[in-house]
Amino acid sequence: MRKYYSFQGTVRRQEYWGTSLLGGLIHIVAMLVMVGLGAILTVNELGMILLIPLIISNIWIHAAVAAKRCRDIGINPWWAVCNFMPYIGFVTFIVFGCLKSKTSE
Repeated sequence: MRKYYSFQGTVRRQEYWGTSLLGGLIHIVAMLVMVGLGAILTVNELGMILLIPLIISNIWIHAAVAAKRCRDIGINPWWAVCNFMPYIGFVTFIVFGCLKSKTSE
């Protein structure tokens, strides 16, 4: 798990897609749990406080994996910042996942 938080190294397509999709699934489940708890309990602030570390962790992992994927396809890792821009982020997310590695897979 520690390797997903590091910005060093490279990531192949399969690991990029797997990490991104699993992170998105975890994020959706956490949001559904928070909404469910908000409907049951009136203490919604506690749910937000518990969700903030999960969101920060998810963003960090996504940024690290995107930077490693950029390095693997042979472009500057700073291009990973584009993943966090509205509208452009979705396109770059798909493009990073579809491009071949600079070394053959």
